[in-house]
Amino acid sequence: MTKPIVFLSHSSKDKQQLVALKTLLDIRAVRSLEFFLSSDGQSIKFGTNWVVRISDALAQAQMMFVFLSPNSIDSKWIHFEAGCAYAKNVEVVPVCLPGTLLTAMQAPLSLLQGFNLHSHDAMGNIVRMCNEKFDLKMPEDFSAAEFQGVFAPSILQTAQFFGEFSWAIEVILLKYTSDELSEAENFDPSDTIEKLCGTSGVRIITDSQPNQTNIELPGCHISIDRTLQVKRGKPPNPNTRFKLGIIECQLTPELYDMNSVLLDQWHTAAGLKKRWNVEIKFKRNVFHDQARYKVTSKLHNSGIHAIDLHKLDFDGLQFELTDSPTYGNSSIELKSNGNFSDKRLAKVITKLFEQQVLYLREAVNE
Repeated sequence: MTKPIVFLSHSSKDKQQLVALKTLLDIRAVRSLEFFLSSDGQSIKFGTNWVVRISDALAQAQMMFVFLSPNSIDSKWIHFEAGCAYAKNVEVVPVCLPGTLLTAMQAPLSLLQGFNLHSHDAMGNIVRMCNEKFDLKMPEDFSAAEFQGVFAPSILQTAQFFGEFSWAIEVILLKYTSDELSEAENFDPSDTIEKLCGTSGVRIITDSQPNQTNIELPGCHISIDRTLQVKRGKPPNPNTRFKLGIIECQLTPELYDMNSVLLDQWHTAAGLKKRWNVEIKFKRNVFHDQARYKVTSKLHNSGIHAIDLHKLDFDGLQFELTDSPTYGNSSIELKSNGNFSDKRLAKVITKLFEQQVLYLREAVNE
């Protein structure tokens, strides 16, 4: 008896992760289904006419999963395969891999019911749909380790402080500006961060200049500016000079869970009493609703509410949605007392994406 064919449509650039996923699915199926993948070297044997074999598989397929990624969301070939299958009354299901969202799809795929494959729980949707379609009883649960094993090559999974939407973040920027400090107070907290890194076993590289110190950690760059200035608002007095302290940090989302804890400790140990400006800057194809009434409508009953014409609040965490005047990047801006590992940050981002206040679309050409 011929096994039902489930066609796995994908970009050749996503071959590695799709081969790994097919391996897991084959184990679950125990030869009850044929998962057809053109790039695995098994569905199409070497020396076989590639076009003919794909055409035959499309003709026989009873179900198709269309895997979309930043590499393939605009692929004409994938849309062609999906169109051929749909025309033959094959059930076509769009699946967005990490780095892509359903909201970024264009018609006609956007008219079909699909899901985001951004977690191990979502991997079970593939098996569940096959079970329902073919009346099977394959195990539907996958572990976080299995998800990691499949998708680690395409997206860093070393840290998930920001959850499934870590991929959308370009950089986290922190800025601390002190009041003018007397020269005697010697504003230079670089020694403190070096000691903390030594205690934590974190590799650190320091470059000290007369007025500035640059510090490199894995996934984090810190710049400490110690420019001397005369106190503003008063006549110059050569006997009264002050140090203006500015600290700027740039962090990647991948290692934010490690570095945020380290910076929390630094804020306390260095005696930094002022609040930090925090900007979570998203990638250039991530946008947010500009109309305030649309934002508040989408966030109604979400736990996020407006507190004035600019600020939003989630469980006491106040923030603003802004745009970079230079590049147009959407950002979240807020003030922090040094608690950079505040879990509300991740929850806010998740809610904004879930309510489609933040969304992914094709980047505007320069």
